[in-house]
Amino acid sequence: MGGTKPWPEVPVGNEDQTSAAVVIIGAGMGGAYSELPNEQYQDIDSADSNEADLVDIQGWTTNTLAAAVMVCVPAGRKCTLTLISIVWSTLYSYSFEQNPSWTREYPGQEEMLDYLISVAQKWNLYKYVRFNTEVKSATWNDTTQQWNLDVSVVGGKAMEYGDKYTISSDFLTCAIGQLNRPSYPKIDGLDSFEGKMMHSARWDWTYDLRDKRVGIIGAGATSIQIIPEIVDRVKHLTIYHRSPHWVTTRNDQNVPKWRRNLFYYFPYIQSRIRAGMHDLREGYHEVWRDNENSDYAEEFTQDCLTKMQKSFPSDSEHDVWMREQLTPRYQVGCKRICVSDDYYPALAKPHVTLEPRPIKSISPTGPVIDTSSKPNPTAVPDSDNLDVLVLATGFQTMSFLAPIDFTGRNGRKLGDIWANGPHSLNGVTVQDLPNFGMMYGPNTNLGHSSIGLMLEAQSRYIAGLAGAVLDGRKEPRNRGAGTKPKAMGKDPATEPAMLTLYPKPEAISRYNTEMQARLAQTPFADPNCSSWYKDPATGKITNNWPGDCREFGTRLSKVEWDDYEGGDQVKRMRKGQKQADVGRVKEDIVVSDGMLMLMGAVSAVAGVAGWYLRKGRGFGGLLG
Repeated sequence: MGGTKPWPEVPVGNEDQTSAAVVIIGAGMGGAYSELPNEQYQDIDSADSNEADLVDIQGWTTNTLAAAVMVCVPAGRKCTLTLISIVWSTLYSYSFEQNPSWTREYPGQEEMLDYLISVAQKWNLYKYVRFNTEVKSATWNDTTQQWNLDVSVVGGKAMEYGDKYTISSDFLTCAIGQLNRPSYPKIDGLDSFEGKMMHSARWDWTYDLRDKRVGIIGAGATSIQIIPEIVDRVKHLTIYHRSPHWVTTRNDQNVPKWRRNLFYYFPYIQSRIRAGMHDLREGYHEVWRDNENSDYAEEFTQDCLTKMQKSFPSDSEHDVWMREQLTPRYQVGCKRICVSDDYYPALAKPHVTLEPRPIKSISPTGPVIDTSSKPNPTAVPDSDNLDVLVLATGFQTMSFLAPIDFTGRNGRKLGDIWANGPHSLNGVTVQDLPNFGMMYGPNTNLGHSSIGLMLEAQSRYIAGLAGAVLDGRKEPRNRGAGTKPKAMGKDPATEPAMLTLYPKPEAISRYNTEMQARLAQTPFADPNCSSWYKDPATGKITNNWPGDCREFGTRLSKVEWDDYEGGDQVKRMRKGQKQADVGRVKEDIVVSDGMLMLMGAVSAVAGVAGWYLRKGRGFGGLLG
């Protein structure tokens, strides 16, 4: 490492382009959590990212949608973290960086983008990010006990300086998310379509949909948000609909200016409202914990059926058929519960066709329908002769960490480690991947609340791991255990101990046995539906967490060193400490309404007094 500071407290500079103490792959919401300066985490045993050399690669990119509901931070190509605004803006934000200026309850893409950029700017994160880069592979070197990442430079001018290089690091965090690689339908003739075709996660904003005949394949959360936004622009819209979702009320509305001002001047009021939202969302978890007796499950069901009845109220063949096609035949919560105020009204428009019959193939003009099944009373002549075909078919959710080629200790490939499906310890660490943590890993997705709450718990846990590794590598080798006595002829008394941490197989087995046993009792396991939460080959639920956010935060509030190979070395280094207490973010309501009102009154008086003092009137002016 270059510079004069003791390793690893060396900022990465021109002479250190190929080495860093910590590398983070991905710079979306999860990557930013991992990258944020640890002043937010004073209670965590971790290296200070203002001092330890940190590089965040695999640059930020934009993933926008016509409905303005999907976003990632811009520039670069491969990050594509997807944020779908299905929770309130006040909750879908960092706990320590709340935004008083949201203009809507459910913000659009541009507003969420502005928020994330403002956080990156405030915390000076851009200096750590290498834009226009793509990580091809990550390989653990058993000799140096470091990660080697093969990186490609994808920006035009940047490539003139060199189109690839390898960077080494002592700790590696991967924050590329679960929803980052589009899934394309396997339909014969898909490439033969002669019109405009685009995936919803790769939306082409330059293309004008006005007066076009448009088809959408897919009827999930993305499609439900796209349809209302484009329905009044297009000449005709055909929705190729395989299975319906439960759709509940969104109640989106503008946030008035007076309320934004209130949050700006009295931020604890917004924090209290956020806590109330968190408590409400945590209450929704009973849908998955005790579905048969859940009041919320019944409420969601009735709300969906009532909204559907309003849009298709008659006993006509058309309306009866539409209600039949749109009513799910599985438990609430098996698939994603969708939120929309205008999905059903959009479907009721006369120029919209719902097509639930199977697609046999794609022709140059559009889908070829299997007409041998029950006739469709909503079909109109020539409805499959399309100008545009939108693929709202989701993501490759089973391929965690893809497309990066990971090789762990002893040359073991990730594909071998996960031969029976993705699994981990606490959704963060992976067997035989030393000094590694992942954000939004297996069994960390939610059905009831904001994923940001989960990401923050994971970032704290990873900070605890990384802190131990970096502290261990400052220790002389003769204080460590299980390391070689000499390295390249250097004095073992002064060389770092080369601490490595990776989860024990029995800890991973114990954790995943618990996860699958609990998940089997939830609606996620309903055999009457398929979803992106489940491995279609095995039925194993690989994506979702069975509990609520509080439980996850509590579980990850401590790093148990007995769960890790190398943990004994940490305990010796830290004088017998059996765990690292990284704490959890407490979003629960802790201030009573009466205390909140008192605090508001005191703050109002202080604010008025401050205004008088700034005006130079003194307290005499205040008192008259």
